Amino acid sequence: MDIIQMTYFINIVECGCNLSIAAKKIHISQSALSQFVTNFETAEGLQLFNRRNGRLESLTEAGGKIYRFATEIVNRYEEMQSMIHREAQKQKGTISLGIPSLILRVYFASVLPKFLKDNPHINIQVVEGGSKDLRQKFIEGDLNFVLLIEPTSLDTKKYEQYIIQVDEYAAYMDKNHPLADKEFLE
Repeated sequence: MDIIQMTYFINIVECGCNLSIAAKKIHISQSALSQFVTNFETAEGLQLFNRRNGRLESLTEAGGKIYRFATEIVNRYEEMQSMIHREAQKQKGTISLGIPSLILRVYFASVLPKFLKDNPHINIQVVEGGSKDLRQKFIEGDLNFVLLIEPTSLDTKKYEQYIIQVDEYAAYMDKNHPLADKEFLE
C-alpha cells in the first residue's frame, strides 16, 4: 500500500466506511475507491472490512491494525513534507548582511562567492559600512545579520552571537616609547 492508497483507506474508515462520502472528501469516484478496496483485498488475500449486504460496515481485526499503522505513516509523511517545506523556505529569499568595509575586503571577499554558489536560492544584500552604523541598523531591524569586531555593545540575551574568527594583531612603536617594554597591550 503506497501513501495515496493509505490516504484512501484512512478516509474510508474516518467516513464511517461510507464510500460515497469518502470519495467526495478525497475527490475521486466512488467506483475508483471501491476498486481500490477490492484490488487490495484480492492482491493481499486479506479482508480489511466486514461487510453486510455487500456494503462496508466496519474494520476487521487486520483492518484495524493496518489502519493504525497507515495513520501513523501518513502523519509522519505529512510531518516530513512540512519539514521539507520549512527547510526549503529557509534556503530561499534575501538576507541583508551588514559587514564593515575592512572585514568585507579581507575576509568575506572569498567566502561570499562560495556561499552564493552553494546556496543558489539565497540572495545576499551586502550593506557595507562602519561598525557603529551597522550595529544601529541591526538593532533597528534593517539587517538580518551583522558582522562586528568584538567587543560590541549588543545585548547577548537578545541576540545570538557566533565567533567566526579570532585574530592576533601586532602594534609597532618606537623602542623608546613608554609601552615598548610591555609584552602585551591591553
